[in-house]
Amino acid sequence: QAVQNHENAKADVLFLLNIPPNAYGTYGFSVSGIDTSISRAARASVDTNITDARLNAVIDERPDILAERQTIQSLEYSIDITRAALWPSLNANAGIGGSGANSDLTAIHINNGLNAGLTLSIPLFDRMQNRLAIEEQEVDIETQRITLEQDVQQIRSDAAKAVNNIRASEEALDASESGLTSANESLRLAEERLRVGAGTQVDVIIAEAAVQTARTNRVNAKYNYVLAQRQLAYTLGQWKY
Repeated sequence: QAVQNHENAKADVLFLLNIPPNAYGTYGFSVSGIDTSISRAARASVDTNITDARLNAVIDERPDILAERQTIQSLEYSIDITRAALWPSLNANAGIGGSGANSDLTAIHINNGLNAGLTLSIPLFDRMQNRLAIEEQEVDIETQRITLEQDVQQIRSDAAKAVNNIRASEEALDASESGLTSANESLRLAEERLRVGAGTQVDVIIAEAAVQTARTNRVNAKYNYVLAQRQLAYTLGQWKY
């Protein structure tokens, strides 16, 4: 089951990379360069102090938030353009021209002309089409602003959850370490009792199974901690992916 889960996990990664399924077998995986340190020093270096100033700086630099704000600005400019159709407009034009004809080029008489004019346009009735378009654009802007606020709140929530996950995973790491130490000691005692004739082989097998379970718990706790750490770094824009 563990081997199958491992192969499926690799297939999931290749799927996210848009690799054709028939080419999965040509790709390998390497974990070199991936920091999975869980030492006390590494855990102490993780900054989980989330202040408003720190979050605001992150939010102001997030590409998705910047894109949404620019979308709002674009919609506001669109309203100005649509509203301009309701205003009077004054157009100016000027031109200069000349003409002449003669079979003898040296004797051509050119008639020059200069003209200029102003045109004033005053919109009177457009069947409310422009005003309706402005109202629709205002609704779009308000919807986009609500979406932006929701995304900002989601970032704040993700940061808080990531901090909670780190603290919980740290406690799970300590618990798994204690559990593994205890399981190893239980196995040692079971083997010692068997050696002196005070225990059975079944006791040793049960203790060995407990050690394997403790090792699995230790690996899962380490994975959860590394994942929580990456989630916090991603939310705060510290993880360059």
